[in-house]
This record gives sequence, structure tokens and C-alpha cells, in this order.
Amino acid sequence: MILFCLSLWVQDDPQMDLVESMSVEYVMLDVFAHNPDGSPVVDLQASDFRLKEDKKDIKFEIFQVVDYRFAPPQQEFAKMQEEADPDNPVQVFPQTFILVLEFSMADTNQVRSTVEELKQYFQTAQVRPNVNFFVVSLEHGRITSDFTNQPSVVYQQLLEYEKKLIMNPGGNLMVNRETKLSFLESELNDCTRFITGFNSGGGDVFGAENDASKTREYNDCITLAHDRFLNMHAAHTKGILAALESLTMAFARVPGMKSIYFVSPGFSLRPGSEAASLTRSYADRMKAGSYVSSNQSQGAAPTPAHIATSNLTREFMRIAHAATANRMVFHTFRSGGQTSLHRMGADGGVAGLNEDTSLHFDAFSEEMNKGLSYLAETTGGEFVPESPLGPSLQRVLDNHSLHYVLGYPKPSGRKKFRSIKVTCNREDVKLSYRSGYYPDPKKAK
Repeated sequence: MILFCLSLWVQDDPQMDLVESMSVEYVMLDVFAHNPDGSPVVDLQASDFRLKEDKKDIKFEIFQVVDYRFAPPQQEFAKMQEEADPDNPVQVFPQTFILVLEFSMADTNQVRSTVEELKQYFQTAQVRPNVNFFVVSLEHGRITSDFTNQPSVVYQQLLEYEKKLIMNPGGNLMVNRETKLSFLESELNDCTRFITGFNSGGGDVFGAENDASKTREYNDCITLAHDRFLNMHAAHTKGILAALESLTMAFARVPGMKSIYFVSPGFSLRPGSEAASLTRSYADRMKAGSYVSSNQSQGAAPTPAHIATSNLTREFMRIAHAATANRMVFHTFRSGGQTSLHRMGADGGVAGLNEDTSLHFDAFSEEMNKGLSYLAETTGGEFVPESPLGPSLQRVLDNHSLHYVLGYPKPSGRKKFRSIKVTCNREDVKLSYRSGYYPDPKKAK
């Protein structure tokens, strides 16, 4: 079982306080605008934006341009503010770079590879002096002791983290094998071996002597394996979501918009589909055709496993609200941990039963991507599929070096969730922003 721990201390600087109150009374919406090549659009005016909430036009009262691309001396900044166009004020603040690592489904080699990529990035990173870094592990707490604008400091503290974790002679204790689809495959193979007496021929293993009791026994075994997998996967995902929610609260007092760079093998809010498909494929190939997963049986009451997975969406919405309330944007990066999710291979299974399972694993891998993609989309960030980590981090940092803030009073009404849509009257401009918010925190639970 994975242990998530967040032991954070965040410094609050009253001199950097922003005019913001993302509460039930006032909405502060951070909007990123990009050119087709991904670079930020830097010259938009308030008149370029049109805002709707629940399909109704909204007139925003506050318009700010927050530009992280340069950090002028205080005297120059004061002069800039004095000379700024009152309809297009410019805000310059440190750009937060909160790097969050999650390794629960990665093995030791994958953890080592990810940390090595991060070390290489911070060892050679050329970043602006107004970028403040903080690195934390969901499993082990903070890696950097505080915010720092020195990449070399992050590099040194990653070295210490590597010595403590990766080089531990006891190995990587974070591996949560039970949440990988290969674990379910192994359990299904065990059911097959047990029922068939290690029959290696595949096909109709019950043959002419197939009896109802043996069919029921096999169905019970694979159904139990399927539901056990869903329960463990739901508990694992719930732990990730709870830790992310706690993290958003831990950084709540950091002024302005906060960027979370979340590196993870992925998570799924709905792992049941491919788990059920894989289980059914075993039933079909063993000619025990009466198997139907409990979440698809007509008239059947939902099992605790399916109730657990259905509650994950509710847990996710709590993060969405916490990110909204604290002005946080999640940029998500898929690490290399997905490679270990793939099938165990024919030599690890029952002959004749493993040849066609790879499609289930590919689909499950894509499902694990969806959690990361949905988190980024919901909060207004960017999802980056598996790719070289250092260049991806730098690209996202550069492409989000400027954003626009639209502020307006919360409209009246009691709707549970309020959707937001922002458009730009300039062609070829792509906007990203959070998709909506809960006006009442209790509604997100």
C-alpha cells in the first residue's frame, strides 16, 4: 500500500499579495493565450476577450496581464505601473514552479530514469531569476527545503533524494504492483490453472465433462479477482487524489497563480472497463461463457468495487474545487512508468490464453493517460504524453510565461457546477483556462 505524505512549509510574503478572492463571491480566472506554435500571445487587450458562464455573457470588472518573462528592478517596476495603460495593467511576480512527483506504479528502474532526467534538466537549466522552484514527492514529502530560484540548489537536493530513495539497498518500496493490469492477468491465470489442473491446451478445457459447478467455480474465481483489482485500484487512485487535494491546500497562501508540474505514470478514474474486458476474454476463451462482470449484469446490485470506482469522480471534483479556490493550474507529464503495466508475456501465463491480451493493456495504458489529461484540462493546464522530461518542462514553463486575469462577481443562482467559456476575437489564438467552478465548496464533495 502506498503511503502519501505531505510535510510542507510555505512562506507567505505580504508584499506580494494579489487582489484575488476566488471564493463564492468573486471569480478570478487565469487565461493562457497561445499562438499556433505554442508560444504565448502577449499583446491581447480586454476588448479581445468574451466571457460566458453557463452560456450567459459575463462582463468582467478586472483585467490584468501577468508577465513572468522579465523581472525589472523595483524602481523600474514602479515606473512601469505609473505609466501603464489603466485599461491594461501589467503585473510582474515570481513564477511558481511546483514540481510534484508520483512514483507509486513505477519500478526502481523507472524511478531512477525519471530522477536522472530531472537531474540533467536542473543541472543545465537556463531559467529566468524570477522562477521559484519547489519539488515534492507525494510519497515522501518535500524534496527541496523551501522555494528557490537556483536550479543548482534543486539539483543538489535531487541528488540527496536519489541517495535516500533510489540507492536504498532495500529497493523501491513504493511499487504498487496490485494496481497494474498485469496483476489482474496473473490472478486470472491462477484461476485458470487451478480449475483446469494446469491444462496447457487452451480451448474448451471443460470439454464434454463440463459441469455447472466447475463453471460456477471458475466464474467465482475470476469475478473475485476482477473485483479485488478494482478495489485496490480505486483505493490507490483515491490516495493520489487526496494527496493532490492536500497539496493544493498546502500552497494556498502562496500569492497569485500557482503552476503545478505533476509527473506521474498516470491514474484512471474509470479502470473498470478494460479490467472487465480482460476478465471476460478469459471466460470466453475458456468456454465458460456465463461470466458477466457484476457492473454489467442486468438487475444486479452494484458491488463495493464498482461503488468505490464510481466515487472517484467525486474525489476528483474536490481537487477541481481546491485548485479553483487557490488559483492553481496543473500541467501533467506522463513518466515512463507505463511500460511496466504491459502484459506479463506468454511464458508467465497459461499457454493459448495470452496471445490476444495486449490490446487490453494498450487500452488500459490510454485510460491511465486520461486522468492526467482530465486534470490538466479541468484546471487550465497542459497534458504532455510520455516524452523527454527536461525539454518538456522547459517548453511548458516558457509557453506559460504570461497569462491574463479576468475577474468578476459570482452571478446569482444556485447551480451546483458553473461552466466557463472564454473566446478571443483574434484568429489562430488558442486559449486555455479552467473549465468551471463550484460556487459552494460543499457541492464539490
